[in-house]
Amino acid sequence: MADADIWQHIGRIATRVAVILLIVFLVQIIVNLYRYSMRLSGYYRARGDVISLMRADPGYKLMRISDMNLSELVETFSPDQVAFDKSPPSQIQSITDAAKGQP
Repeated sequence: MADADIWQHIGRIATRVAVILLIVFLVQIIVNLYRYSMRLSGYYRARGDVISLMRADPGYKLMRISDMNLSELVETFSPDQVAFDKSPPSQIQSITDAAKGQP
């Protein structure tokens, strides 16, 4: 009887450990997917900003971007790449780093 109880406890512990490991694995997948979505959001938001900028000033009277075409503007505003890296820095952090002259 005691032998059966030990194996039953081992089975329960193994099941709990497996469930915890599975939950950790799924949380990592969700976090990485969230990071990727945020990068992709920034990428498309930059393209939308360029379109809004060009629609707001069709004659380029306010901005001196008449020498730049749409593809150059998109390159300027868009992030370099969309990858599964660590999450990008916040916009406030990017602005303060740019004001300090840091890359």
